[in-house]
Amino acid sequence: MNTPRHATQHFRSPRAGWVANRHVGGNLPDEHINPAGFARAAATIQQWPGYAPTPLRILQGQAKRLGLREVFFKDESGRFGLGSFKALGGAYAVYALLCDKLELQDGSLLWSDQNVRQAAKAITVCCATDGNHGRSVAWGAHLFGAACVIFVHATVSRARCEAIEAFGARVCRVEGNYDDSVREAQRHSDENHWFVVSDTSYDHYIDIPSKVMHGYGLMAQEICDQLLQPPTHVIVQTGVGALAASVCAYFWHHWGPRRPRFVLVEPMLADCFFQSIASGHPVAVAGPLQTIMAGLACGEVSPIAWQILRRGSDDACVVCEDDVREAMRSLQRGEDEDPSVTSGETGAAGLALLQACKATPHLAQVLGLDAKARVLIIGSEGMTDPQIYQSIVEAAPTPRTDYLLEQIEALAQIGLQDDGACNRLALTDSDRLGRDWLIKAMESLKLVIQIDKIGNIFGIYEGMSPDLDPVMTGSHIDTVRTGGRYDGCLGVLAGLEVIRCMKEAGIKALRSLVVCAFTNEEGARFSPDMLGSLVFAQGMSLDEALRIQGIDGHVLGEELVRIGYAGNFMPGHIKPKAFIELHIEQGPVLERAGSQIGVVEAVQGISWQRLEIIGQSNHAGTTPMDMRRDAAYVAARITCELRSLCMQMGDSQRGTVGRIELKPNLINVIAREAILSVDLRNREEALLQKAEQSLAKAIEIIAREESVEIRQSKLARFEPVQFEPSLIKKIEGHANARGYRHQRIVSGAGHDAQMLAGLCPSAMVFIPSIGGLSHNPAEHSQPEDIDAGLQLLYDVLLELCQTLD
Repeated sequence: MNTPRHATQHFRSPRAGWVANRHVGGNLPDEHINPAGFARAAATIQQWPGYAPTPLRILQGQAKRLGLREVFFKDESGRFGLGSFKALGGAYAVYALLCDKLELQDGSLLWSDQNVRQAAKAITVCCATDGNHGRSVAWGAHLFGAACVIFVHATVSRARCEAIEAFGARVCRVEGNYDDSVREAQRHSDENHWFVVSDTSYDHYIDIPSKVMHGYGLMAQEICDQLLQPPTHVIVQTGVGALAASVCAYFWHHWGPRRPRFVLVEPMLADCFFQSIASGHPVAVAGPLQTIMAGLACGEVSPIAWQILRRGSDDACVVCEDDVREAMRSLQRGEDEDPSVTSGETGAAGLALLQACKATPHLAQVLGLDAKARVLIIGSEGMTDPQIYQSIVEAAPTPRTDYLLEQIEALAQIGLQDDGACNRLALTDSDRLGRDWLIKAMESLKLVIQIDKIGNIFGIYEGMSPDLDPVMTGSHIDTVRTGGRYDGCLGVLAGLEVIRCMKEAGIKALRSLVVCAFTNEEGARFSPDMLGSLVFAQGMSLDEALRIQGIDGHVLGEELVRIGYAGNFMPGHIKPKAFIELHIEQGPVLERAGSQIGVVEAVQGISWQRLEIIGQSNHAGTTPMDMRRDAAYVAARITCELRSLCMQMGDSQRGTVGRIELKPNLINVIAREAILSVDLRNREEALLQKAEQSLAKAIEIIAREESVEIRQSKLARFEPVQFEPSLIKKIEGHANARGYRHQRIVSGAGHDAQMLAGLCPSAMVFIPSIGGLSHNPAEHSQPEDIDAGLQLLYDVLLELCQTLD
């Protein structure tokens, strides 16, 4: 198959990963795995008692959900009553080994010949397993009369061991991972003259693994008989690679140039094939390999499988544990009119990859998974461990941090600068693209979308009683010129993830839940900041806001129309019951204290001023220092005065000169004019007023002493805000219930929640900012802290949405 190639040959995120196989093509080696071997195995296995082809299910509900043309699911849950495709390989290899050692003609019906069964008792077969292969070997030994010892590693469940013991095999547990158990099985075999029946090949051990893989080929043969034409894609689990290589080789020989695109999938926590394909040679992955996909918990590739997949696979992918859990639940409940399908953890890996592609358009694009794709996935096992299966499918879905991080990363690509900064100034073209992206995200959740006349965006998940005042959450997606990827976006996208989880769990709350993205929160282009939420909360008239001129001379109302976000609803048309905003701290307090959560009890008041200093231009070399009217020097004196003032008033006072412009701004000319901004903040209104008055007196003295004129104008003025005590206690209660380290904190930055506080009970949740950095490309929060904030937001919002009073 000719596989489209992209400039980027690899991709990896917390949720999924992909790497292109640079070595695909040529001829497959057929010395060990070949059509003749497949045919012999099929002819033999089809004679066994209880044989019947397993169903190939057409899952149109899944296809519709995932944006694909067709999804085919080869359901191996009923194979010979063992619940897995492995019944084909291990048992056939035992059969072939006994035929060889007992010098029987190929095709002898061993299970019906008591003399042969008696002779087979002298032969002991053994292997290492994660569960299913050992069960197949044990079944084969039981069927044909041989003794059997199975080695399992530390994390194989007791239920899987008991399923093996049910066929009379002895189970030995080994410390370490799967590869350790492989070595232990070989050691015991050498010492006791047993025969290893492994699906993993190694030096001088090829024949038996080849037999295992030829047995698996019967499944591929059934698929070819069941499909009218080849699919466009095949997604197969790897592990050591035996299944994938068997299916790949069978399709390669059967379909030839019409063969599908062949995609490998394995766990992120056991990604030996991903690493090997990326490197171009086998790579061993060390560690405990503790994935829930027990059948894929392998750290080393099988050499004969590698020989085939190095040439025959097009892509290698990895998936996360949570996508597998969600895929199992999706199969179990059946999407639309799909039948309910029982799939174990390993069996759901292919669907997990398709789910990740749906949420990660770049991944879907590089794999060619679009509306024309006809995809075959292998349901390699059913409920092989009932306890584990029930614990997964019956567990209530929880918000997914990996989903959230994927969304944050996707939005960050809009307005991304060379230095990693995000630049989406309000109502610019990049802001429009960000808004368009957000609308699509809301549409994918089938939310009711509303946009008001100041450009605020609302996504509404309607509750059972839509006439009740809704609960609201959200923040903003506009940035400063040097913005990070979490500021504001975290709160908006976390709200959408809460809704996604509620829908996944089938939760339709009493009250509607609204996720909002407010216009111009940053105030970096239009003053004041928090403008959209200010107008929504009736703190500024719509007409006044629409007339505001930005720093680039453009008028806010005209820019709203230009980018297509001058909505139809009057600001304030939604009357929220409560508002909760999740945000990064944008400071160092939580990190320094070792707290995961900041419960925000107040927001500092803000006073923004613009100072225009009028002096006189003159020659830098001829004008004596005591005769100058130097606007630049006055700006510097005011800056120093502001710092001294703050230090005198104590830790609660903040003061910043963030912007200075000089004219004529020449190296050898005394500045005739300086324009600077002053930012004053304090949590107490009386102290903020004191700071304003003290600075005004100092400015008056400096202007007189330096013979300049200083014009002051107000840019923004917001009083300190105290958040709703009952909501603060509710947040603390849920944080205690989850065991999160938390503390109360006062926000030093302005936020939309402080505007909403004048309209409804409001509160905020902070998570730590690494190094206290924000408005900076290096802005970052740890995934575990993001997860804590997300889970806490979910708990609080869900309780509020279910509350009548």
